[in-house]
Amino acid sequence: NLNRDNAVQTSPETQNMQHLIGTYDPVTLVELHGQANEFQVEPGTPPHQPNVEYDVIARHQMAGGEAFGAAAVANNPYYQSFTVPVRDWMYTDENGEPSWERCGTDMPTLFTPAFAMLQGCIGYTIELPAYSELTRQAGTYGFLGMSEYVAANKEGYFEGLAEIYARGIENRNSDAEVGPWFVDAHDKAGAEAEIFRPAHTGEGENGQFFPECYLIPLDAENQTNLQAAFDIIEYLTRNDVKVSIADAPVTPACRDRRRFHVSGQAVCGQRRPLRRDSPYHLGISV
Repeated sequence: NLNRDNAVQTSPETQNMQHLIGTYDPVTLVELHGQANEFQVEPGTPPHQPNVEYDVIARHQMAGGEAFGAAAVANNPYYQSFTVPVRDWMYTDENGEPSWERCGTDMPTLFTPAFAMLQGCIGYTIELPAYSELTRQAGTYGFLGMSEYVAANKEGYFEGLAEIYARGIENRNSDAEVGPWFVDAHDKAGAEAEIFRPAHTGEGENGQFFPECYLIPLDAENQTNLQAAFDIIEYLTRNDVKVSIADAPVTPACRDRRRFHVSGQAVCGQRRPLRRDSPYHLGISV
């Protein structure tokens, strides 16, 4: 199922798609789905992926989605409304508190648009309720409406990418900016920030969610599955993650303080524009 393969990338199609995204760094990406119960336009409910700089993504994600939906229904005699999960899926529970009814389709990164947001790309899944000529027309006008919005705000999109890149290059702690978006089920701002982005506070660690680097051992003493190590290196590089080979012994700042006495270990440094990819990829692979 190609629509469930963007995280693990077992098929050539999804491998090539992610390679294209990593190579060209698009500012936005739209994926059309069909046969849903309602005409749904993202953004979805509040974020569930700690590696995304969501405060930057949110600057244009809502307005871009509204531009798609508004243009689609304004030029269509059949579809008169559309749903936006972050706008429409909150209700009031029996205690009178706000409560999120369900999660949006941007929760799992197995979908292409959700995965693309790791690259700083503003992603959308558009759920179309039927396969018909009127639906095709709605999608066409939706694309035109979103394209017009992106063109009118292109400087803001590029400024957002530049901000994401700057945070990565400096390995900046962005918890103050991103943390408030990690709400709980009752929409309390920042209530789950420490759950989603726990800080590395051990001896020699940098005190934030993003570490300074990741180390993939390649010597016989420290690596029991060399094939798996090279598989993850190939996966990382395909997703535009730079992997270097250390030319000197490495002593990582980890809890057991092991020293890798030989050179030639694979290192993923985090002080780079797209630092978010390594924690995500290695988190699902190790």
